[in-house]
Amino acid sequence: MLQKKNYGADILHNIRRLSEVNEQRDIKPLMATSFPGTHCPLMGVLMTVRQLPEAVTVIIGTDECTYYSKLLANMKIFGSLKESCVSVVIDDYDVTFGTIKKTKKAVAEIFEAGAPKCIVLVTTCVLEIIGDDYEALVDELEEKYHVPILLVRTEHFQCRDHLPGIERTLTATAKLMRKMPTENVVNILGNGTPLPRNSALLQLLEQAGVQLGLQLPGKCSLQDFALAGRAKLNIVVDELGLELAKQMQEKLAVPYVYFPPMCNPRKVMQTYRELAAALSVELPQTVADSWEECLALEQQVRDKLQTVGYIYGNSPYDCWELNTYLAGLGLQPLMIQMSTLKNKEAKNELLQYANPYVCKSANLAAMEFAYDKLKPQLYIGRSFTDSLARKGIFGIDSMLGQSSLGFDGCRSLLLQLLKFKQTQMEEK
Repeated sequence: MLQKKNYGADILHNIRRLSEVNEQRDIKPLMATSFPGTHCPLMGVLMTVRQLPEAVTVIIGTDECTYYSKLLANMKIFGSLKESCVSVVIDDYDVTFGTIKKTKKAVAEIFEAGAPKCIVLVTTCVLEIIGDDYEALVDELEEKYHVPILLVRTEHFQCRDHLPGIERTLTATAKLMRKMPTENVVNILGNGTPLPRNSALLQLLEQAGVQLGLQLPGKCSLQDFALAGRAKLNIVVDELGLELAKQMQEKLAVPYVYFPPMCNPRKVMQTYRELAAALSVELPQTVADSWEECLALEQQVRDKLQTVGYIYGNSPYDCWELNTYLAGLGLQPLMIQMSTLKNKEAKNELLQYANPYVCKSANLAAMEFAYDKLKPQLYIGRSFTDSLARKGIFGIDSMLGQSSLGFDGCRSLLLQLLKFKQTQMEEK
């Protein structure tokens, strides 16, 4: 058996350098076993539909899938989902002869108990494997019951984590929207966190005299969805809302601006200018002030953190944007955990600065074996804080960026990097 002190070197042989990663299959896990691992997209669906009080969610799957769903639905954080999530449990007979008949019966029973205003049908892995035609079933049920029925697929064998469940649920709500005359309203898509009252983005919207319309994910009624098509603009603050925004642009003629959490002040300023142009307003002074502040903080990081090695984990920031930005400032990415290889141009841009190891994300337990080998000074993203403390690694929980848009996200990350440097100096 391998001794623990040599295990870090051994598991690095299982993964590849960034220059060797050309396809999705090139992103290898550190170990065959993982902890905590990724969530199923079914969880992403439940996280989203819990804020749709008028919808009844129907989970169709094996007893494991339906038990998991009801277990989550009964948790306090899922609120009213406890009362509006029902299960269709399939067995070996249904796998052989199909699940459509049982699902029809279940929906009929739902309407006998009280007519819902909307149904979300959620299929799981086994259903996608046996190939039952749920799109045809949705058409049949809508014609019979005259209510909107949203179909969301959650096959985990084709999904890297729970995020596609959120994205697919958001995208499915396009069926509830109607084309309407344009009003001075802006929708926020992709993040359910309300905009901070003092944020520059909200000040820009107030300066433009626009009202906030649909904020999704968020607590939304069917009326909210029906009115979403009146917006003059969608601001997409997370990649999860992009597909919905594209559909709304195509079907409802609502344009969008993509404004996710970003680290690089230059990209933030560029996006602010696009947004101001779309709203036909001037940028507020707070944007210019924040721009200057972030550039000053950036210079301090550039001066003080040259060659500081770090490991990157999951965060709300774009993986490529964050790591290319930090590497350009002089930090050294030693290992990047990621779920998918989407942007090969961004990969080549990062390679101009560094060639880190790349591994599949969500295996934090195995990361501890790599710390002794790579000897990072920083860990950026979610990790086990006690493990980092034992190894003398400074942790930056960049999940804080999830609620920080515009320069707030830049400022937050740069200040944490400078805090690391200050802590390092105090320890000496």
